[in-house]
Amino acid sequence: MDETEFAFIEYIAKHNKSYSSVEEFYRRKAYFDTTTIEIDRLNSSQSSSHHAHNKFSDWSREEWHRMFNDSPKPAKDRKR
Repeated sequence: MDETEFAFIEYIAKHNKSYSSVEEFYRRKAYFDTTTIEIDRLNSSQSSSHHAHNKFSDWSREEWHRMFNDSPKPAKDRKR
């Protein structure tokens, strides 16, 4: 088990997550990995705040937008 897999297993345990299939497990892990990369980018780019995982770290962008009734914006229109 590598470091990213171990971090994901810890995340699952901490947030009491379960997945219905192996395919969903790996899909959620991919979302988690993408979130990890973004957290690392944000934390390395400034020092005024600290970003970390939360119970939504295994969600897709589409799930986020549905939950918050927000339409996804084209990449060129997103503010960074």
